[in-house]
Amino acid sequence: MRFAYIGLMDVEEDGVVRRWHAAVNAGNTAAAMRTVTDPVVVSGPRGAGRVPAEEFVAWIERSRISMDARRWHPVGARVTVVEQHATWPEDPEGAEIATCFVTAGERVCAALRYPSAQEALQVASALAEVLALESGLRP
Repeated sequence: MRFAYIGLMDVEEDGVVRRWHAAVNAGNTAAAMRTVTDPVVVSGPRGAGRVPAEEFVAWIERSRISMDARRWHPVGARVTVVEQHATWPEDPEGAEIATCFVTAGERVCAALRYPSAQEALQVASALAEVLALESGLRP
């Protein structure tokens, strides 16, 4: 499958995704709450769906995850995939993961975790197409 990368990531989107990483990595729940919509759509190994922002920040506290953002893939005006190395206190070796971020204004409205960049990019490409159609932009 071919991915259509739309190089339209703007400074606002880049900034919010970077702020999201900084808040999560610092365990700063107040800052994390300011970086996401309420509710926020999440996915990961335990499932997917809308969760209240409070549940998202509770996950940060519980998991104590740290994510080193290694590669950024702007896919559309509001969609970015970030390849990360994630670690947890109980798993300091960690794992390579990729997260597809969708933004709405100055907040992350979806953080969809995948075990590989290829999987995240497939989803991101489809989401970028849908958002482009919705907004009247040409994909």
